[in-house]
Amino acid sequence: MKPHQSFALRAGLAVGIALVLIPTARAHYVWVHLKSGAVRVLLSEHPRDEAPGLGTKIAATTATADGSPLTLQKGDDALTAPLAEAARCVEADCDYGTIERQGQRYRLIYHAAAQAIPADLAEAVSASAGDTTPRLLWVGCDESGAARVLAVRGGTPLAGATVKLIPDDGPAQECVTDEHGLVTVPGLERGEVGALLRVVDPAASDSELQARRYASLTAAPETATADLLLERAHEARANWGPGFPGFSADVAIQSDGEDLRGRLVVAADGSVDLQIPEGPTRDWATRQLRSLVMHRGLNGPTVLSPGASFADDDQAHPYGRLIQLPNDGMGSLYRIDGDVIREVHRTHRGRKFINRVLSVTRNAEGKVLPGAYSVAYWDPATGALDRVETFQNRWTRVGRLDLPVEHTQVTVTDGNSTVHRILFSNHAVAAIEAAAR
Repeated sequence: MKPHQSFALRAGLAVGIALVLIPTARAHYVWVHLKSGAVRVLLSEHPRDEAPGLGTKIAATTATADGSPLTLQKGDDALTAPLAEAARCVEADCDYGTIERQGQRYRLIYHAAAQAIPADLAEAVSASAGDTTPRLLWVGCDESGAARVLAVRGGTPLAGATVKLIPDDGPAQECVTDEHGLVTVPGLERGEVGALLRVVDPAASDSELQARRYASLTAAPETATADLLLERAHEARANWGPGFPGFSADVAIQSDGEDLRGRLVVAADGSVDLQIPEGPTRDWATRQLRSLVMHRGLNGPTVLSPGASFADDDQAHPYGRLIQLPNDGMGSLYRIDGDVIREVHRTHRGRKFINRVLSVTRNAEGKVLPGAYSVAYWDPATGALDRVETFQNRWTRVGRLDLPVEHTQVTVTDGNSTVHRILFSNHAVAAIEAAAR
């Protein structure tokens, strides 16, 4: 498992908290089932089982949908609540009270979450600040598409925490979070695995009870609407704005036998000044750089109009659901996989193309940066393939910005293939330069 890159948040365990292995003896935990139009909260050993008669034991549970309180209806087997609209995340809290086992008395406290889509990593950490409740949250996917889960408490990621993974089929397994409180949970992003964490708060004195806190997590990606999937995928993209200061870098451009050296200056408004000799290579590089800057979002995440819809019923495509944008004039279709835009289908200026993202990288905050992607162009009238362009990008961190290190384009047409490359070095961010003067 590839470690997640560091992010500027506190890591480690809060003083006085002990993380221990989850016992193998039979026990029951609070789980949330998120369904289209409804929520079920239950007390059971397995996230998919409903134990008859146990719903009454968690009658004091409270729940929220995206932070808004839900009114839970009490039932014998589970607590239920209707959902007026699709929810990103439903959370439930239950102070079960005091129990005694094997001569020891302690207090049981449960937190359960169910998510339709991943949460933002930094927001998940900051939202838990000042709260004693441990949480497990789905905060994105790794490069392979497997879910990344964060264990967090009081604004501190829980490093070295043991998380129990309970699949729909097969035996349970245990894994341990990395130094940033993150662990990869394959299958959770498809709703096929539940996760469980136990945290024990030692009693401060002989007169106080030990608190045993449990955090559970399930996912219900099938409940996510097209609008929710698109919104989260755009939020997950690494961007330069708002407040982009501009940057400069030395560039080396290799194209059609040329090897040109010069300087690039990108202004705060996104305009590109490429200081190399004029000619076809400069024209190609300028187009590429303008596109690169535009896709980094100088105004922050893209704000989309509501009304997106699923374009087909295929829920098994390896690149996720196909989504149609409402009335954008270009017939745009997006395919979303977790929090990554994997495909963009579009007809623009008389050309049909599909952009497929082959690999991504994650920045310090877990945001998505393009790694490799290909763009295929067709003649919309005849359906004949015109050309395929494949791109490779590498990035470096300067200040708060992820800046390009390499942009390579390989173009394949009938009987021909070309390679063009821009290499970037000696990056300087305008705001950092100004502060140094």
